[in-house]
Amino acid sequence: MTKKVLCVDDESLVLEGLENTLGWDFSVVTFTSGAEALDYLRSNSEEVGVIISDMRMPGMDGATFLSEVARSYPDIVRMLLTGYSDIESALRAINHGKIFRMLMKPIGAEELGGAVRDAFRQAELIEAEKVVLEGTLKGAIEALMEALSLASPLAMSRSRILERMVRHIGQTLGDSNWEYETAALLALLGTIASPNSVLEKFAIGAPISPQEAETIEGYAELGYDMLKKIPRLERVAEIVRRHRDPGQSEAEFVKVGAQRLQASLLFDQQVLRGATPQEVSEHLRRAGVSKEIVAALMSFRPPLSADASRFVDLAQLLPDMRLETDVHSKTGQLLLRKDTVLSWASIERLRNFDRGVGVETPLHVSMITRCV
Repeated sequence: MTKKVLCVDDESLVLEGLENTLGWDFSVVTFTSGAEALDYLRSNSEEVGVIISDMRMPGMDGATFLSEVARSYPDIVRMLLTGYSDIESALRAINHGKIFRMLMKPIGAEELGGAVRDAFRQAELIEAEKVVLEGTLKGAIEALMEALSLASPLAMSRSRILERMVRHIGQTLGDSNWEYETAALLALLGTIASPNSVLEKFAIGAPISPQEAETIEGYAELGYDMLKKIPRLERVAEIVRRHRDPGQSEAEFVKVGAQRLQASLLFDQQVLRGATPQEVSEHLRRAGVSKEIVAALMSFRPPLSADASRFVDLAQLLPDMRLETDVHSKTGQLLLRKDTVLSWASIERLRNFDRGVGVETPLHVSMITRCV
């Protein structure tokens, strides 16, 4: 795909000149304000390779606009078009907007074209570096997931599902992004030290005691601390940090990723609780999830397997379900061990025991397929 040059200037004549000069060699889109350009980038950032912005504009000036682009779309190469009287403001843009080059007015067609070609070469270098780093990151991410799988197989299995959900949302909406998917995969990394009994309740959104809450409440912040210093995972770390409350994020890219991750986590909790599709959909809408994300998640179909696990209460138990964890009474007595395959008789004994002493629920089970 040939990427575009996005030009921003509040003067229409300047934009017309830029388009006439660059339009012979490049695809150009123009906007008269930074706000309009940011609206365009929210759904079209992958189409833009280079941005040229004027410095002096009413409302949002070039320094502010380019700073926001640098935060939300760091792979787009940024250039500033300014006059000699704007040097102090331009220095602010250089420091905060991390611009590639400053172009001085007036500028000739040859100089402008050469600067844009240099900017696209820089964009290619950024893309090549990203490919290399993503390959390196893959090993680091797998190492983190290996540690999580050893400490908490439950958190590991839910992480894989969350990754698939977020990928499905991106594919459905047409804007898949590896950082969104990686954030979903690593979202539960901070639960690595949480007890399995607390994770089971958290997985389905069940109430937890104040003491249990202390073991898991800060998992998003802990995950952020573990990821923030890994190169190229800075935005991933921010998404992990903000997914419990996406509204706290200032950067649009992070906010979108956090919203999708939060919605996927809510969806997963409801499915594990055995909610009907209608109940899941209504729960997501009440939680403020956008109708587009709700629709995407409602069309999600997890990979089928003979031992797909879920959390159930006693009323949902069926023969040939296998226990994924030990079952205890409310007083801590071991009733059934992990890997026990349930029969109608064992289910009835559990229900009778629950009417007396009580059984700790939910139960983590999987459905097995018997060969005949």
